[in-house]
Amino acid sequence: MAGLPQAYEEGWLACRMIADQWSPGTLTALYRAVAKGGTMDARLRAALGLSLSQFTARWRSYVRQELA
Repeated sequence: MAGLPQAYEEGWLACRMIADQWSPGTLTALYRAVAKGGTMDARLRAALGLSLSQFTARWRSYVRQELA
């Protein structure tokens, strides 16, 4: 459980980034798509137009910027 707070914060920042850089509606649509199953890569491509690796790189940059 030691890593749970950090994982929550990381997930929250990812959701905030999606809502800020795309829209809250896009975040909601992604949540719904992920709940239906399939790979995260496929869901991110459909919702955001980014692969999982592209999303991760963008998220890391966002985190560095937000925490600086």
